[in-house]
Amino acid sequence: MRKTIRAKRMLTLVDESNILLHDRRRSITAVGLSQFLTIQRQLSADSKLGELPKEWVRWTETLIAASESDLRLNSWTAPRGSRKWAIATQRLGRQRAGRDFQFLGFDLGAFGKSDVRSRRLREGNLSFAAPVRLGKEYVVFSASTASHLVGYRTDPDSNRKSPTSPYADHRFSNPNTRFFNLNWIGGAAKYFPGNAPQIFDFYAEKIARNIRAGKRTLLIARKRFIPTCSNGLQACLVRLGISNARVITENWDSHCLADPVNVPLINYGVSGINRFEEFDAAYCLMSYYANPEAIERTLQDLDPVDGGWRVEIRYDSLRGRLAEVGNPASRSTAIPALAQDILVQQEGDVIVQAIGRVRPFTKPREVITFHTGKLPNVDFDVEFDSLAQARAYFEVLSRRDADRSLRVVQAAHIQRRKAQGASNQQIATELGLSRRTVSRRTTQKW
Repeated sequence: MRKTIRAKRMLTLVDESNILLHDRRRSITAVGLSQFLTIQRQLSADSKLGELPKEWVRWTETLIAASESDLRLNSWTAPRGSRKWAIATQRLGRQRAGRDFQFLGFDLGAFGKSDVRSRRLREGNLSFAAPVRLGKEYVVFSASTASHLVGYRTDPDSNRKSPTSPYADHRFSNPNTRFFNLNWIGGAAKYFPGNAPQIFDFYAEKIARNIRAGKRTLLIARKRFIPTCSNGLQACLVRLGISNARVITENWDSHCLADPVNVPLINYGVSGINRFEEFDAAYCLMSYYANPEAIERTLQDLDPVDGGWRVEIRYDSLRGRLAEVGNPASRSTAIPALAQDILVQQEGDVIVQAIGRVRPFTKPREVITFHTGKLPNVDFDVEFDSLAQARAYFEVLSRRDADRSLRVVQAAHIQRRKAQGASNQQIATELGLSRRTVSRRTTQKW
């Protein structure tokens, strides 16, 4: 872009920091390379394209014949390209191979600029890590990204001045926002299905109270559990007598979000949605955890080693979730600190971004997260080690206790109406029960 507009300086603005931790590995197949070379050979006869196709023929032939050790040399700068050449390559490629054709100009250019240690060759297939290039001057907007992680990602060889965080010593918060956290492993994807019924019972009661108070609630879960959460909570709300409530998971514009009975459920990591800024509460129905493999891939992307990095995640009661690197060679390097920063970034940043949809740092909100660890820039007002503690604090009965309480109330009603001379059928109609149930509860002891 800078070259196109002939700018002497350009400032790159990055909204959020996800671009810095996404897997940057790219792959070029042997079939794709061979196909690309064939096209360049055919284009080399076109005098209108000059010497450019011939340069690409020589360079691609050398690349195909290279060994992995050859690929790790610094002399793989790809030939230049031009608009006319790129269009001609794609047009002829589509004619010859249809939709199977891949234009490799950009990938091969990125290969020439990649970290030589990241380059791999397996049965003619190339793989490498393409660096993030934001230019010399950039700003990353994020509430939870460590500045040195940004610096390492954008400038791993420390050729430039490290980025600074102008608000590192500032905290932005609303004194009336209340942050609660379920520090309980039961919300992890592995354990969630077995714990879902009691989790839904708890949150359904919280949602029902909000609806009765005219407050709006935003729910958050992992994407693959959205249907389970939607169906489970909907059933619980009906059981609580809120039959007009709707847990909605899409098409936000087709629902009246100003009405508390419409309860949106979004997934962690959702982007581009800012329709919940005036909601009163945000509840995480389950946890969001990164797995060791994701951290290993990012480390390998940042600082490649033969055999890859080995990471284990353990929980410490004081320091939260910890990423530990098993490679002995990492002990005198920045890799252990980077692994921990990546863990916090991949978990905490996603969670904070999700609850941030209701603007808890600038407006009074009630937030319940579900995380066995620390969250960047969040101090919990109350933290619960179990769902039972949360139920006790918010005075929410478990389903078993709620059912027992309801039966006691119904039994008292039955006894009172019996004393007034009402029949079992009359009482059954009043309570919405069967006559047989009324008869049975007449004789039960509570």
